[in-house]
Amino acid sequence: MGFIDWIHGPSALPRPNLRALIDVPARVVLPSGRVATVIRPNSVPFHEERGWRRHGSEFRGYYRTRKGSFEGRIRGTGPRAEYFILHPPVRLVDGGPHAACFRQRGPHTFFIHWSEPPRDVDTGILRVEHCILESLS
Repeated sequence: MGFIDWIHGPSALPRPNLRALIDVPARVVLPSGRVATVIRPNSVPFHEERGWRRHGSEFRGYYRTRKGSFEGRIRGTGPRAEYFILHPPVRLVDGGPHAACFRQRGPHTFFIHWSEPPRDVDTGILRVEHCILESLS
C-alpha cells in the first residue's frame, strides 16, 4: 500500500503491472488513458554489436574507441579467456598508464595481463577499450 492509497483509500483504477510491460509492444495504453513507451534492454551481446565474430574457441574483432580501432583476439570465454591486441598504438604498450599490462607475444601481438580477469568477453572488450582511451588521452 502506497502513501496516497493510505491517505485517500485505494484508487479506482488498477495500477499497471510494469514487469508485464517488458514483453508487450513499445507503445502501451495505460488504464488512465495515457500512452507509455516501453524501452526494452538490448538483447544483442555487446561483442556482436561491435562486430566481433567467433571462430571456434576464438573471437576476432576490433577494440573501437574515438581515438582509433585496433585489431584484437580473444581465446576462450569467461574469466580464463586470453586477450590480445595486434598492432597497438605505441603509447599503449610503451610508457602509458597500463603499459605493464601488455606483454609482447610476437612482432606485433601483445597479450593483455589482468590484475582481475573480466567475467565475460563483453566486459573484457570494454576494459581494453577503456585502457586504450586512458593511454591515448
